[in-house]
Amino acid sequence: IFSITAPAGSSVGPPPSTPAPDSVYLRLVGGNTAYEGRVELFAFNQWGTVCDDHFNISDAAVVCTMLGYQP
Repeated sequence: IFSITAPAGSSVGPPPSTPAPDSVYLRLVGGNTAYEGRVELFAFNQWGTVCDDHFNISDAAVVCTMLGYQP
């Protein structure tokens, strides 16, 4: 099980060429609108899809908040 904790340096969009080790980068991709799509996380120098196993409404609220949307 993976938990997301949003540190003060949390961002969205492409990470800088040298990402800060304590920052989290998220994005939504593949949706028809800005409010839908699969969640991707930047880790280990690459983007990867967040698995939906055990992903619940509380996790979605954290992601929405990090992306600047209303939970």
